[in-house]
Amino acid sequence: MGAEQYEDEFDVGKYRVVKRTILLVDDSEKILRLLERSLRSDFDIIPVIDPTDAIPLAENFVPDLVLLDVHIPNIDGFELLKRFSEHPVTMDVPVIMFSGDDDPKVKELAYEYGASGFLTKPFNYKTIGASIFSVLDGLNSVIENEDTQRAFYTYFNSKMKNQSLKNILLQHQIEDEKVILLSWLPADKVIGELEEDMVTENKLIFLQFKSSLIVKFPYLQDLSIILAEIALLAKEESLSDYQLIIDEPRHLMNLYKSESALSQAMALSNVLYGVFKKVTFLNSKLHDPAYTANLQKLGRVLLGY
Repeated sequence: MGAEQYEDEFDVGKYRVVKRTILLVDDSEKILRLLERSLRSDFDIIPVIDPTDAIPLAENFVPDLVLLDVHIPNIDGFELLKRFSEHPVTMDVPVIMFSGDDDPKVKELAYEYGASGFLTKPFNYKTIGASIFSVLDGLNSVIENEDTQRAFYTYFNSKMKNQSLKNILLQHQIEDEKVILLSWLPADKVIGELEEDMVTENKLIFLQFKSSLIVKFPYLQDLSIILAEIALLAKEESLSDYQLIIDEPRHLMNLYKSESALSQAMALSNVLYGVFKKVTFLNSKLHDPAYTANLQKLGRVLLGY
């Protein structure tokens, strides 16, 4: 259900929707201008005509996405892509490359060098925004179990995950639903105007995981501390009316020790079963194939498969 269907009963415009930022690198002033005009309703655009400025600007603005031409002067587009992927500030920023070259090897090389997507020129400027959103959506994944009312989201990076958390909370506010949020982030990183309103209206209970728990109980081999907190709430509230959101459950378990992590996930899954209206798990990827594979296994266990 779209937000516009709630306009008569809920002021969606009260909460500022933050646009994603694109660092757009192309040596053609005309293409930069046309792309900026086509995308500015959905994105904030940082145009870069001199490729040597791309990394310094990315360091300053930390964009959500880089849109990069393959054929640029002074530095090869693939070399710049490599620099983005190796730089500590931009290594988790997705890069979509584009080119008018019809050689299929160009596209293959783009993905080989780590591009997250590839667009072909000439662009359809009316639909390029939708094409970019499609690439970004494809970087994330979701596993759902309607029988247990659980969902396990995995995002390309933590920034995408945190943006999605805001959107999920907004949707719950629109639909007048109650939420319990367990997060590793401190309150000042989570609680904005939207969340303050939800807390005031008794629609949001925020609990922060403490890193000291990890120090005391490595990877929380004993989950009883967290489960006791949930049980305490169960005595004080009717939790069957609440949606539970658990931010980064992977931090509770050592995914490099797959067997013990899955055992812990099973314990947590059993405790949560039937207690809440719905349970949502939010995760960001680590770019480690073994870790990612174990993360997906963890998701299936937490969902009750």
